[in-house]
Amino acid sequence: MQVFLFGSVCYRDHPNDIDMLFVYDASLLPPRSAYGAFRPLMAEIEAMVDIPIRSVVLSQDEARESGFVEEVEPIELRSTRSVVGA
Repeated sequence: MQVFLFGSVCYRDHPNDIDMLFVYDASLLPPRSAYGAFRPLMAEIEAMVDIPIRSVVLSQDEARESGFVEEVEPIELRSTRSVVGA
């Protein structure tokens, strides 16, 4: 799993929202469960900072094929091989 920040939160002192990208391994986390697996973390962050979280959840294949990471040039917060909630 990789977690990234992108968008205005990376360059503004007072962003209106926090854009987060979650990239997961589809062999460890079924795609139909991915958003739900990350939702508790998003809710916890949102509650701590009182700013809405806007998320993009992609499998590693989707991230690679879409070029999204290269396009938005995010800041990586965390990278791990474990499954969220495991």
